[in-house]
This record gives sequence, C-alpha cells and structure tokens, in this order.
Amino acid sequence: MKPCTLALCGCAVAAAAVLGPSLYAQRGSDLPAGPPVQVTANGRTWTQQQLFQRNIGGADDQTAQFPPHKIIGSVYYVGTRSLSSYLITTPQGHILVNSTYERNVPTIQKSVEQLGFKFTDIKILLGSHAHGDHMEGDALVKQLTGAQVMALAEDVPALRAMQPGGKPHPVDRVLKDGESVTLGGMTLVAHLTPGHTRGCTTWTMKVQDGGRTYDVVIIGSLGVNPGFKLVNNTDVPQIADEFLRAFKVSRSLQCDVPLGSHPGMFNMAEKYAKLGIGGPNPYIDPAGYKAELDLDETMFHAVLAAQQKAASQASVAPTAEIKVLSSTALKGVLEELVPQFERATKHTVVIQYGTAASLKRQIEQGQPFDLAVLTLAAMDDLIAQGRIAAGTRTPIARSGMAMAIRTGARRRDVGTTDALKRALLDAKSIAYAGEGAAGVYFTALVQRIGIAEALKPKSKVTASGLLVGEAVVNGEAEIGILPLSEILPIRGVEVLGTFPMEVQGYAVMVGGVSAGAKAGAAAHHLLEFVTAPDALPVIKKKGMERG
Repeated sequence: MKPCTLALCGCAVAAAAVLGPSLYAQRGSDLPAGPPVQVTANGRTWTQQQLFQRNIGGADDQTAQFPPHKIIGSVYYVGTRSLSSYLITTPQGHILVNSTYERNVPTIQKSVEQLGFKFTDIKILLGSHAHGDHMEGDALVKQLTGAQVMALAEDVPALRAMQPGGKPHPVDRVLKDGESVTLGGMTLVAHLTPGHTRGCTTWTMKVQDGGRTYDVVIIGSLGVNPGFKLVNNTDVPQIADEFLRAFKVSRSLQCDVPLGSHPGMFNMAEKYAKLGIGGPNPYIDPAGYKAELDLDETMFHAVLAAQQKAASQASVAPTAEIKVLSSTALKGVLEELVPQFERATKHTVVIQYGTAASLKRQIEQGQPFDLAVLTLAAMDDLIAQGRIAAGTRTPIARSGMAMAIRTGARRRDVGTTDALKRALLDAKSIAYAGEGAAGVYFTALVQRIGIAEALKPKSKVTASGLLVGEAVVNGEAEIGILPLSEILPIRGVEVLGTFPMEVQGYAVMVGGVSAGAKAGAAAHHLLEFVTAPDALPVIKKKGMERG
C-alpha cells in the first residue's frame, strides 16, 4: 500500500477552497456528449484522457521530488515527478519558474538547496499559467524569499482568485506579450500562447553551455484537457482561435531544448536517465519540440471536430437516462457533480449506491447499467468478464481510510501504529462493513498488526458503510471504520483521524462504461465530467484525492 500522511489527508477538505478559479468557468463546462477522442501522432495512439494523465500523473507524482539536476547551462530542474519547476541561476540572484502547489514549496526549496544554491537568493518568480498545480505556491515563495512575482496580464484575474489559506495572490509586475524579464545577464521572454488559460505563457531564453548558445523553450501548455469546451463557449467564445494562435506562436519559436510545465511534455524521465553516461546532452532535442507540438495540435483538432459534430447533433439528439451503479465512497462527490452535469446536458442520472462487492454481484447477475464506479479489483474482474468495456476504465479518485466517532465523544491518539493499536484495543465496540473497501482493508490490517483475535468479540460487521455510520451515531459502535469520504457527510459523527502513514490504505474508485450500455455516449460524457480538472475541488472537499 502507498502511504498517505495524516497531514495530507487531514487537509483534503480545506484544500478545495484554495485551488483558484473554476476551470469550467474559464474554459466552459456544458460539452456535448460524445465518445472519447483518440488520435495517433508520432507513431503512438492517445486518448484525450491519456494525454492529460501523462501530464499530471497521479497524486504521488504531483508531490514526490524528482532528483534535482542541471538541464543545460544555468537551467536546473527542481520540481516533482509531474509538476515542473525550474531554477535559472545568475550572479545577481535566481529566477524560479513555477511554484506548483503550495504544499510542494518545501520540496522545491529542498531541491534548490541540494543543488548548492540558496532558496533566499530567488529574486524573480514566474509561472506557466494560472492553474493551481503551477502557481498556487506563489504567495509562500514570495513570503520565504521576497521574490517579485510577474505574470502576463491575461492571467492576472485568475491568479488574483487563487488564494491558498486566504493568502492574497501577489502580482508585482504585470507583463505584456513579448516583454522581457532580465536578471544578472539572463533574459527570459514571455510569449502569450493562450487557450489552456487566457494568459498561458511560453518562456524562451538563450543559454550558454560548452561554448555554444542554445534556445530553450518552456512550453506553457497546449493541452485540451477533458472538460474544455471549444464550441459554443459562452465564457470564452474565441477559445478555439486562442488555441490556434498558441500553435502558430509555438511553431514560430526557435528551440534546441524543449521543456514544459509538465515533465511528460518533454520526456524528462527518459532524458534524465541518459545523463552522465556519455554522449550529447539528451535535453538538446529540437525534434522532440516539434513532436510535442504535433501531438497537441492533432489532439486539439480532433477534440474540436468531435465537439463540432456533437454540437450539430445536439439539437436533435434525445436526452438520455444514465443508470449508474456506484460505490458509496464516491457518493458525496457525485451528489454535488451530477446535478451540475444534468443542468449542463439535460441528461438524467439515476444512481444506486452500495459496496463495490454487492454492486459487482448485481452486474454479474445481469442488472442493466450504463456506468459503474467500483474499486479497482472489482472493475478489472468485470472487464475480464466482458461486462465493462475495457477501454473505458478511468481512475476517478481515492479516499484514505479513517475512523469515525460520535460527535463530542472521547478522542484518542491514533497518530502512530502503536497508538492506533491501543485505541482499538481500548474501544468498547468497532463497526465496519464486511464487504466494503474499508472493511476488507481493516480486516487485513488488524491481522497484520496482531490484534484481530482481541477485536473479534467487540466487532460489529455491517452490510454497508451507511450502517456503520448509523451504528456510531446510535452509540452501538464507539469507532466506525470507513473511507474518509464516507465519514464527512454523516451527521452526528466526526473524524477521529486517518490511519497512520505506515499502515494507511485507500479506497480507489474507477469508472467504466457497460459493454451493453443503452446510454453509452452519455455515460462516457458523465465519466469525462467527473474526471475533468474542474471536478478536483469537489473531490478534495469530499475527502478524496486524485490517484
């Protein structure tokens, strides 16, 4: 199991408030329904979702440090496995490009210091575009270093709305397209490459290395994320034209060393592995720059064509009733997102909740459905049986396991494995759903830590997570074991704590469309809607995370 620290899980609810402006509000949300877009470029086939996942990675990739290292000249990588951050050093201080999430700032600082530089020597802070995964940490970096924050004017409104922990987002200098930023003999030029955001910025610079001059390009982003509306977008009517401008500008730039706001844009992991084994610098890759532009532009035109076709059919296409079978772990998320989807599409969504195991049995017994949201194991088994279309399996979110107590009840220390064992042994009664993800996890855990036999007499095994919550509220159980996302909506209970990092487990929720779906296109659309970037604040508010 991959661990999750108590601090990370504990802040999941609050994090939703600090992710900045809605991507749907900026990019549009009421997409016409249609199947996933798929393209082939550079000899490889991608879906829109796969390309998005290539960039953002999983939850661990977004926070885990990638080895800090020199790219070329005075340009260094100091980001995470999937969120790029660059340090550009000069004799008069340094420039940092992309603070990423606020929680990543200590990781960036550690990387800078491991390279032998002082974090406090950062004088200028720039960013790729106004999304939280690239610029949420600006206020903290400025607080720690005093750096001047600079951004293109078109992104300033979105940045102003990005206030982690209530901190105002600093913007010390508003830039125009083509304007230069200079420090200690190093000059970066801001190129407006809009579409992904209104002020998405591609940075260029000339770097000296080995007696030669190289053109370095940091791509802001040319990606059409799932959920972006390119047709009939009332918020940004000219969004398609903005993307076209971004491609035209990007193709006009000279590039020897392509970089990007996500390492996946320039195959960083593959190139890093080649460093130090002799031969030319793998980051010098002008062909790679063209290949990335080709891929992004091919995807853009495919998404645009699909949306134009769907829009032309929307006026005559009937609305659909989408039948969903969903694990209760995702109930809070769906209860907030589905009404938004219904308003945007006019489809109707009917949801039945239960444990993944019970829903899987119903599917195996022939119950009709269009979309299932289940645990990874249940989903893979149903795909193997041919009941769910294999190409539709899509990760949605995961929730760490936690403990619930009655509101106002005695609180116990559960911050370490030893403290957890004492709390469980001391509790008068414990409830969990035998077939639920939390129940399966808890049963294995107590066996592993050697207290299973001692807990048997006071364990209450229920048929569902809902009954676990009721047992805690009614005083039938002192502690209830549930995914965090299932505890938060229950009135009359509070979270005692998540399980300690070293023993933590997750309820991983994935979606898949029925192989025999009657409303297949609408089900695809709903799955895209709940996995789009704009759904992330809701997912975090409900005690879950991507992964």
